[in-house]
Amino acid sequence: MYRALANNIELKILIYSLVFITTTANAQLIKSDIKAKLKNIEHMPYICEGDFKIGKFGCGDSLFWEVILQKKNVIVSLIELLNDTTETRAYSPNYGGKIRIADAAIIALGEIIQPFPNPNNFFKIKPIDNSQWMANINWLNKSLENRINYQTCILNWYNENKSNLIWIQSNTFMCGDLDGEHPNKGHYELEKK
Repeated sequence: MYRALANNIELKILIYSLVFITTTANAQLIKSDIKAKLKNIEHMPYICEGDFKIGKFGCGDSLFWEVILQKKNVIVSLIELLNDTTETRAYSPNYGGKIRIADAAIIALGEIIQPFPNPNNFFKIKPIDNSQWMANINWLNKSLENRINYQTCILNWYNENKSNLIWIQSNTFMCGDLDGEHPNKGHYELEKK
């Protein structure tokens, strides 16, 4: 009887170990896939002429929207990339020049969760020429430490609020000047209490 019980415990340990390893490996694959997609983005959404269509000039690269279409499944991976200063292939004069993976991750998170907390929600950042958006970009680009501090705040914010995020049907875009049907047909937002 003891031998059967010991074998049963060993089997449970083996099963739990395999589940843990598989889950960890899948999370790493998702993160590396997202990173590869963000790194290869050539065009960020900016000003889409007419109705929105993925791949249309000004509407953003299809790789960017492929990440966003994964909705809640990519939130943690995107947060993990908020300190990644690897340059993408995209350039935006209004975003400080070259778009970094961390910048694309912030923009993607802003399409999945609306409104998404900006650095000035956590830190005192003085607007530049009445533009808080530009001040936030400059603050993030100032140092890796700023990016890491912002990432820590976002991770804490998400862990505190993820159970209160609800899906809202919507065609609201947060990046660029875009009109039409949003690829996700909605976004997450904090439930109003």
